[in-house]
Amino acid sequence: MTKSYFGKKRVFIYALGLFLYALGIAVAAKTELGIAPVSTFPYALSFITPFSFGITTFFLTVTYILIQMILYGKDFEKRQYFQIVVGVMFSSFIDLSMYLVRGVNPEIYINRLLVLGIGCVILALGITLSVISNVVIPPAEGAIKAIA
Repeated sequence: MTKSYFGKKRVFIYALGLFLYALGIAVAAKTELGIAPVSTFPYALSFITPFSFGITTFFLTVTYILIQMILYGKDFEKRQYFQIVVGVMFSSFIDLSMYLVRGVNPEIYINRLLVLGIGCVILALGITLSVISNVVIPPAEGAIKAIA
């Protein structure tokens, strides 16, 4: 009997992982010391466009999915279409997380480093949960895999 990629427990763990991934990015962004490389472009775009960090992340996510679809062609696995749902969830989680940490504004450098460390731990936990759930490959990683 084959396990479903979309079992309730797996999807819950994946969604929790996505939320923690987004929260870690938001916490790190509040330190103004750096964020995850995959988020730098949408984060910068959010400052020069009328779109939120989450929306600009979604635009980039769609680009990653299109790259995969073009490169894989007919070999693009049907379950990977779930990346679109993942993109919507992740983008929403980023905007929600930015709202939740709106009051976090460390000013002293040592406090920024501490908050950045906390953000990195949250981010790592989120990535770990997303990977171990084995629901679907994240869009950015999927595009990298397709290019390689």
